[in-house]
Amino acid sequence: MDGDFIPFKREVISKIEHTEGMSTDTYCCLNVDEILQYPELPTGCEVTSLAMALNYHGYLVGKEELFNNYLLYSSEDYPVGFNGECMWPPAIVDMINNFMMDNEDERIGIDKTGTDLLELLKYIDKGIPIIVWVNDTYSSLIEYDGNEFYYEDKFYQSYWGEHCIILKGYDLDNGVVIVNDPLSGELEIDIELFNSVYNACGKYAVIIDLP
Repeated sequence: MDGDFIPFKREVISKIEHTEGMSTDTYCCLNVDEILQYPELPTGCEVTSLAMALNYHGYLVGKEELFNNYLLYSSEDYPVGFNGECMWPPAIVDMINNFMMDNEDERIGIDKTGTDLLELLKYIDKGIPIIVWVNDTYSSLIEYDGNEFYYEDKFYQSYWGEHCIILKGYDLDNGVVIVNDPLSGELEIDIELFNSVYNACGKYAVIIDLP
């Protein structure tokens, strides 16, 4: 679900400290190529983000190929399929697993919903970008639309302006995370702001890794 996009202003206003398990370096950014969702997939931020993740992991697969061949649909149950506007981590995990099975790859999609941001950054240190849900204006003022779901012991609720991106890096000296946004490309976003948006949107996240 992507509404009218408001370009994000790059700002640097905060810093964070290292946590146990993070790299000793203050900067890490994975080489994830940008893929934009427009004009072909105006409501396809999730599929576009998945295409970026799969390309990083070695698969030259396009967003439209994923949309046409792997997209799962559901008109009522957002966690298990695309409803025409949005979809949630379990559906992305199933898409990843179907794709990996077709390619005889042992890696799988793993739903990391509920994981704190600083824990997610440790995956970047391991060379793993993260598919993350935010909103299209990077605002922590979230308006929920009333749809709530429990799926495999995790809670999901939909909200206006839902948006899916790739979290691929951080710069601790400047207090920013680095993302690939399917609407506007690479952005640097203040860590505290990003953390508040990520938390407000439900801490939805998915990685691709060995089980």
